[in-house]
Amino acid sequence: MANEIKSTSLVKPTLVVGAVLEAHDNLVVFPRIRSNVIGQGEGITSSYAIMPTLSVSDVTEGTAMSNTAYSQSAVNITVAQRGIKITALDIATRASPFGLEGIMANVIRQVTEDMDAKITALFGGFTTNTEVTGTTLTSALVFQALGRVLSGTGNMAMSSPDLTCVIHTSQWASLLSDLASNGAALAQTGIMQGVANGNLQSLYGVQLAVTNQCGDAGTGQKSGALFYRDALGAVVQWGVRPVSLAHPDAGGGPGVISTVTHSTGYSELVDAYGVELITD
Repeated sequence: MANEIKSTSLVKPTLVVGAVLEAHDNLVVFPRIRSNVIGQGEGITSSYAIMPTLSVSDVTEGTAMSNTAYSQSAVNITVAQRGIKITALDIATRASPFGLEGIMANVIRQVTEDMDAKITALFGGFTTNTEVTGTTLTSALVFQALGRVLSGTGNMAMSSPDLTCVIHTSQWASLLSDLASNGAALAQTGIMQGVANGNLQSLYGVQLAVTNQCGDAGTGQKSGALFYRDALGAVVQWGVRPVSLAHPDAGGGPGVISTVTHSTGYSELVDAYGVELITD
């Protein structure tokens, strides 16, 4: 991602850069979808080509093959700026055990999490495959969601590295509880991997990702999803970018006015490549 750090002498640039890099490393959902970067002078919109599904027919000697018009579609995604502006007075930052760098790191983390939240907000848009619902998330529901995605795409490769199941932390807790009952059997079959220390890496060949950025899907329920990488797309003009300016009167005294923004856009690309998981 394109990141730009602007700072005054009051903010140690190396610490702010470190906070940005750490925040990007902690993105959970963004790395699991397709993404394009818009460069300088390339506008604010990027296009994703969507390849058509074609039919293969028999070839008969002496008979001309019928012609199929090849026409691919496109999904255009436009970026939008989102961010947080804060005013940190010197008297407050000097009193804080974390200092201005700690304050900035907290803001940077929350703006970065917003990038994941914009993606999870798209989960409810998967409509080709009927949503999978339940009181609590179980391994059986994950398997049911996997079956719907595989049948929807016609791809039966269960171990595809491009498959991801993103769930909320509360759904994760329910899944671990379910696996406590039948996890040993799944582990013996190799279907469940990486269970040590509660770090369940995959289930049924699907990579698992846990985040608190999954949205609500009703009273007490959360919206997770199981999808192929090509189901969703992102466009990035710049990633998380903090800009700070020292001011002699930042509204009550000397301090620093800071903004942390990202300029990104998100969209569903192929509806059949994902299914929503709704549970408590």
